[in-house]
Amino acid sequence: MAEVVVVVLLGQSRKWIGEFGCKIISVLLAVAELLGVIHGLQLCWSRGYRKIVIFTDCVDAMSLFCRGCDENYPFKDVVDDARLLFHREWTITLVHTTREQIPIADQLAKFSHFMESIFCILGQPPSMSEGEVVKGN
Repeated sequence: MAEVVVVVLLGQSRKWIGEFGCKIISVLLAVAELLGVIHGLQLCWSRGYRKIVIFTDCVDAMSLFCRGCDENYPFKDVVDDARLLFHREWTITLVHTTREQIPIADQLAKFSHFMESIFCILGQPPSMSEGEVVKGN
């Protein structure tokens, strides 16, 4: 079964900037989450954003992102790539949250299971994302 990763990009006022969803087959959930973070950070960097807040519900991904992993970890290259991006000249805040607190990500994750393509970048907010994007943060 494929893991679905959804990355929602928000501006400083938490206004929608962009988002993407992708299906990743046969990897650990934490690795799928890190791959999504890598793609999201690369997209932010290329668009000139230098103050980033990452919301995730995956504690294992947060741990890998912050602490790294040992030399024998099977996806060490993915962890190292994420950590290299973290140390660029920008400010990144990592926030643990629940899916319920980010309804747009939860809705898009469910929607992404039915996407025909493996990777999709949305250029405008879908109608389902109107309203509050992040609750209580």
